[in-house]
Amino acid sequence: MMSKVKILKNPEEVYFKTITLYHLEIDGKELLVNYEQDSNGSEISYIIDDEISHTPPEWLSEIDFGDEYIDYSFEDWFDDVRHELKEGQINDE
Repeated sequence: MMSKVKILKNPEEVYFKTITLYHLEIDGKELLVNYEQDSNGSEISYIIDDEISHTPPEWLSEIDFGDEYIDYSFEDWFDDVRHELKEGQINDE
């Protein structure tokens, strides 16, 4: 006779971790952004010359992401738009 299994509670997430790699081209320059998110928060790093760096490339600070982000960094812009990014999309407004 087969054993009886009773589910006492619905499964619950105890900890999660997701790492997403974004391939971007900004003003003709390629940028690989590694977005790591877990139960404790999130972190952005950059893949530069096949190495992970927590410091963005220097040229990124010169990019204009629009009036809304004039006093902010790439990370602020990226955090706002990362859920909307789709392959082939061009954001030049």
